[in-house]
Amino acid sequence: MRYTLTIPGLTTFPGLGGQPGWANDLTPDHIRIIAERAEKLGFSHLVIPWHMAMPPDEFALNMGARWPHSIAAAGMLLGATRTIQVAPLVVAPCHQPIELAKALVTLDWMSGGRCLPVILSGYVQWEFGLLGADYENRDAVTDDYVEAMLRLWGEAKPSYDGRFVKVPELVFEPKPRRGRIPLWFGGRAKRALRRMAKYGDGWMSYATAAADIPAAVDYIRAQPGAETRPLDIFCYFVDPTHDPVSHKETVAPEFPIGDAAIIERARFLGDCKINVTTTPLNSYAERGKLMPSRSFEEYLARLDWFGQEIIPVTRAFGETPGVANAAVQQNT
Repeated sequence: MRYTLTIPGLTTFPGLGGQPGWANDLTPDHIRIIAERAEKLGFSHLVIPWHMAMPPDEFALNMGARWPHSIAAAGMLLGATRTIQVAPLVVAPCHQPIELAKALVTLDWMSGGRCLPVILSGYVQWEFGLLGADYENRDAVTDDYVEAMLRLWGEAKPSYDGRFVKVPELVFEPKPRRGRIPLWFGGRAKRALRRMAKYGDGWMSYATAAADIPAAVDYIRAQPGAETRPLDIFCYFVDPTHDPVSHKETVAPEFPIGDAAIIERARFLGDCKINVTTTPLNSYAERGKLMPSRSFEEYLARLDWFGQEIIPVTRAFGETPGVANAAVQQNT
């Protein structure tokens, strides 16, 4: 089992226990120190969420107003670290395809191959309209984007003639440091799972309970070319608590409390074919109660606790890591 970290305060999303109060005043030094500490302790990925803006209604209340540009934030985190993977979420149809390919390969090339884009087709129609993107055809657009980007990254004189993306023959550099850029994909619809099976090194499940993951993995494995290759399978540590569209919390999250309960939950996730999950720092047991960190210093202490007491014990749980993670491990 490997553990991702999203730095508190990068967003003000209130779900899954919310953001600690101190993170409202997150500083650049906080960001850098957390990233360095996570890398030192053996966390596998720094994950950066994606949203550009929020409509001024209930959705903004459910989501929180602060969301960084994921690709820009990835550049800062990659520059602050040396070995950990940085995984920016990217709603592909909301970007220009050649610009997106250039941004991602630049991060890959400058970081030595540590950028792990998580490609999404998106779901917030308002946001597509704001950005002038094609909401109705977003899945087909995503497929075209991926095909075009693979050509741009992999061929000396790439070109692409798709339904939604047209690239004339051109010269496009830099190229990926390791010959290709590993990609994770999100989404839980059958089309998204088939895209993952065709192109992906990992799947980031969305609003999916852990017990439902094995069936989705079996579907991915049943697709041509995905039967045996190593894959990263990501799932949140606790089951979904929000409506997948409005993000309104419908049930309270059920965090395990204390080391033994965390280890048992990690074992269950591994049995569900999951090998990457989020880090439940709020599950630190203090007098038998969930206690979110009350200061930056206490948050760092929680990171130390999890890295020293939980990660080593649970490392063997879950499937073999996907090639994206294995390549970085071999280089460290």
